[in-house]
Amino acid sequence: MVVGSACATTHAPAFVTRPPCPLESSDHFYFPENILPDSFERQWYSKHLRAMKEPSLSCGVTGEREVYRVTVLPSFSNPVSVRVSRNGGHYTVRTIVLDGAGGYDPGNIMRERHRTISTDEWKRLKAAVEESDFWEESTDAPTRSDVVVVDGTQWIFEGSAKTYHVVVRHDTSMGAFDDLGELFAKLTQTNKAR
Repeated sequence: MVVGSACATTHAPAFVTRPPCPLESSDHFYFPENILPDSFERQWYSKHLRAMKEPSLSCGVTGEREVYRVTVLPSFSNPVSVRVSRNGGHYTVRTIVLDGAGGYDPGNIMRERHRTISTDEWKRLKAAVEESDFWEESTDAPTRSDVVVVDGTQWIFEGSAKTYHVVVRHDTSMGAFDDLGELFAKLTQTNKAR
């Protein structure tokens, strides 16, 4: 069981990505301290992303690339990451499922899947990002919600498009991010008419 503490709502601004990355073993590799100040969270989320062999979205990213990722950490079930990338007019999705548990040891990669998505699928994702106010510094989309985490699921939404931003939600506080989470789940499915 993962237990977090209640905290005040914070509003971390998006910032320009860091060209050089810190050491991968650093808890700042994935989440800079000024964006995600809680060191327990940075370490928790980072160990799962390392096990998934995921890149950092907050550093080493060029201005031409646009990437969105959701990392889902259920306390007692398999951790999942879905990363959707745009490079020019090419759009891809990478899904990773670990054999551990989101609130405990991440384990190892159990399933990995890559696929190309259509321009329409990319446009739907972009629209869902806009509708969730992901990039906004408003009370509708704080980086953290005022929640005590005792079991359940953590959702870590990240975006990198010249700037980097992260929004963390517990499954009890999804709000506008519920639709965005569902769309990420749909993108993990095989190509079919939608």
